[in-house]
Amino acid sequence: MTQYSFLQIILFFFIYCFMGWIWETAYVSIRKHKFVNRGFLHGPLIPIYGFGAMAILFATMPVKDNLVLVFICGMIGASALELVTGCVMEAIFHVRYWDYTNIPTNIKGYISLPTSIVWGFFSILMIKFIHAHVEHYVMALSRTATEVITVLLVMIGSMDLAVSVRDALNLKEILKHISELEKVQRAQKRMDVIAAVWDNDKENFKENLKEKLSGKLASLEKGEFRGIKGLLDRNPSASSSRYSELFDAVKTTLKDLKRPGKKKKAEKK
Repeated sequence: MTQYSFLQIILFFFIYCFMGWIWETAYVSIRKHKFVNRGFLHGPLIPIYGFGAMAILFATMPVKDNLVLVFICGMIGASALELVTGCVMEAIFHVRYWDYTNIPTNIKGYISLPTSIVWGFFSILMIKFIHAHVEHYVMALSRTATEVITVLLVMIGSMDLAVSVRDALNLKEILKHISELEKVQRAQKRMDVIAAVWDNDKENFKENLKEKLSGKLASLEKGEFRGIKGLLDRNPSASSSRYSELFDAVKTTLKDLKRPGKKKKAEKK
């Protein structure tokens, strides 16, 4: 890479950003049957392709005469860049700009073996065929032309980047508010479910209580009721004590439970 100046490398970057935009926009537009402007920026540039091309150039130029090493180095370099870029962009903007989750052997949806293999073949295509022509035209530019074109591209790209970052941050806030709203809605739904279950359980509890009480009436009259009466019979002196009060309370309760009006009132409740 020492044969290229810094400005020429910048030009290479923008050229491959534009070529990547053409490729991806055409591919997606054909699949969707409508024009789809792909990429993070608003303009016809996809930086990941520019950075990917630079990564491939840096990784493969020392071994450019060995196609196997070009394939391996290009695949590893581009995939590593894609993984880091995907993680960073999602961490900052909370948005995935590509997702390989449905592709087998993917890593967190950012890279996958099939796409990495494609990067390897693209590395061979780029180094052996594409870059030779790109290099020819860039190297043919005069220093002044190189400087002017580079400055213009950097200015336009920077403005586009600023606007795109602003929009992405706004989208992040929108998604955050949507997420909070969804949490509130989920909480409300849970409360509605809990309330419904509680109402059902409350009614079931009432019904079970009524059944148990009605089932206990006979046993209270035959068993516990007689037991209390027997206790009072065996202890005549307790007739004016708390045992007598308990006995009267039990009799009153039994009468209330057996009274039709009370039963109907309980059913209404």
